[in-house]
Amino acid sequence: MKHHRIILLFAVLLAFAPAAYAAESTIKIISPKDGATLNATAENKLVYEVTLAGPEDNHIHIEVDGKGEPVRTLKGEYKLPRLAPGERTLGIKAVNKNHVPTGTEKSIKIMVK
Repeated sequence: MKHHRIILLFAVLLAFAPAAYAAESTIKIISPKDGATLNATAENKLVYEVTLAGPEDNHIHIEVDGKGEPVRTLKGEYKLPRLAPGERTLGIKAVNKNHVPTGTEKSIKIMVK
């Protein structure tokens, strides 16, 4: 009988494993690519796609060199502010309703000339 309970428990855990895996948030920065060079005088955009699935994830922050702003749109284009020449870091962080990062983030380095 004990053996049957172990098998049943194992079957239940396997049945819910895909659901647990699907509950992870993802962040993709589509453009610009990591290491890209952008023109300082051009209107530059960040193209992204985010899936928020974590229990605390509420919205995202898009950041340039660590300074950012809240964004509720999870897919699309974000117009970047004028970027001074030099190396810059662009990032996206999943945050909770109090704007505290929840751990899911993605960043890239770009060069602005």
